[in-house]
Amino acid sequence: MLLRVYARYEWIEPRRNRQGQLDVPWQQNELQRLRGGAGYATESALRPAPGAAVVREYDPLMVPDLYWRFSDLLSWATDKQGMLAFASQFGLLGVVDYPAAEPMFIWQEERAKMWEVLEIWKGIRSGNPRGLARVDPLPDDTAFRQARPEAHRRRRLDHQARSIEEIVSARLTEHVGAWLSPRAYRRSIRFRMEYAPRTLLGALWLQCAGAITGQREFRQCKNCGARFDSKDRRADAKFCLRDDCRPKYHQRGMFAAGRLKRDGKLVAQIAEELDESPAQVRKWLQRLRRLRGKARN
Repeated sequence: MLLRVYARYEWIEPRRNRQGQLDVPWQQNELQRLRGGAGYATESALRPAPGAAVVREYDPLMVPDLYWRFSDLLSWATDKQGMLAFASQFGLLGVVDYPAAEPMFIWQEERAKMWEVLEIWKGIRSGNPRGLARVDPLPDDTAFRQARPEAHRRRRLDHQARSIEEIVSARLTEHVGAWLSPRAYRRSIRFRMEYAPRTLLGALWLQCAGAITGQREFRQCKNCGARFDSKDRRADAKFCLRDDCRPKYHQRGMFAAGRLKRDGKLVAQIAEELDESPAQVRKWLQRLRRLRGKARN
């Protein structure tokens, strides 16, 4: 599935007509259903700027860290700045089935749900559901927790897992399509199930579900910071597929380790400061000594 990205996007604000009624292009029955009819017409909305041309088409599933970028919108200066920057790079979510505009509340609610799911998932992976009370609290049962702490922890983990199941499954059902595809196999026919997102939002939740189920594992490149899909890479992969990331990282680390060594720091202290293993720091220092020896000769 290819999505279109326009040259420019803009926020539009609700306005009132001469009768004092709100006059907004996104005031539709479908949106009223989405928000239960409560205040949906008072929202700012995001749309392609009038006359803006399509500048590119892309496959959202080929951007491995897209769901992380979307869930991290809260870290931007303001909600509107982050949403506009995201839309300028990847387009609208596609929730509303017409090109007028997407209300701000849709972006806020979907981002909040994805952040919630990722927070719950991190707690489940660490085996510590206590930190998730602010996300999806379970009614407190002090007596049960004190009498059977391990059973109580297991109960909380199960509760959080069901929360993830409900949130993600509902969005996959709405925004991802699945079908059977026949394939010729020797003298017979075999069927394969295929699926694809219907919208950008569907692609975001499909990526998120793939990461949760282990079908995809995204890591952060130690040099450029970009996230990459490590599923088909070595178990200890630390760098993305850019050719210059590995050598740049090791060169920078080698000279940083040399400076810290000259300051009198031990290998263990250097490793802690550079967030690397002592073995890697020793390799950097040995390589630096060889380079300096060749330069003197």
